Amino acid sequence: MGILNGKLFINPALRAVGYKNGKKAAVQIVTTTGTPASVDLAADKNTIQADRKDISIITVSANDDKGLAVPTADNELTFSISGPGKIIGVGNGNPVSLEKDKFVESISAVEISLRKEKIVDVVNENMPELASDYDDAGWDKAFKDERNEAFGKRAKWIVYRGSFNMPEGNSNATITFFSRNIGAVQSVYINGVKMVSNIMGSKDVAVDTNLLHSGKNIIAIIAMPLLKKQPWDVINTSPGLIQIKKAPAEWKRKLFNGYAQVIVQSSGEKGDIVLTAASVGLKQAQVVIRAK
Repeated sequence: MGILNGKLFINPALRAVGYKNGKKAAVQIVTTTGTPASVDLAADKNTIQADRKDISIITVSANDDKGLAVPTADNELTFSISGPGKIIGVGNGNPVSLEKDKFVESISAVEISLRKEKIVDVVNENMPELASDYDDAGWDKAFKDERNEAFGKRAKWIVYRGSFNMPEGNSNATITFFSRNIGAVQSVYINGVKMVSNIMGSKDVAVDTNLLHSGKNIIAIIAMPLLKKQPWDVINTSPGLIQIKKAPAEWKRKLFNGYAQVIVQSSGEKGDIVLTAASVGLKQAQVVIRAK
């Protein structure tokens, strides 16, 4: 900023000159930039080894319409990758940032609680006891009686009922029922829909997310009871669990002082790894890293 011919003017460039022993030794020019217009990506290595270990660090910035990096940019960027590589981390150097450095798959488990049981003589898949809204208030507590020879003589089949609580936000999750036998033979129903039929031993079953809902869900199991061979035997009382697996969220990071970083690692195969960075209102950018 200065005054020329009585008028105020702003010089868009700041030029610094360094001297050594009276001679010019260095020159640095900083130019005033405009608003961010595009994303820029610069890799420290454009070729890495296809060994599952080698990495390339990509510097991310936002440029104005003249191609100058904007040092005040704080745009949020999202990253996607294709080819034989993966993103293993993002950062921006902001010491107080609470943003995630990694976006990974999450896995959680939901416990199943069996509450009630009823001895029945005949079983079929249309039994009202299997419906999700059946009233089992008058049934016995599950596993109340010892599973000995005497119990086996009076209980050919047992219907168990219980429940599990699903958290919210599972529409895009992969849900699996890891079944464990509580009977010599058993069939399992969740919310009135048959999951497995007449199985012996454990089984993993994919569960349609449309079948489940947040909050309480009902499980019903028809089982031929397991009996103790010796008084000290322990009979399994756990029907298994529900696993919820969610895909990683989209990789993203805000610029800090105009910059961010992305770390890309080889996944072991040869080929071109393409990293794409995008932000609302900015022209996206791509960088190609060759794994060889």
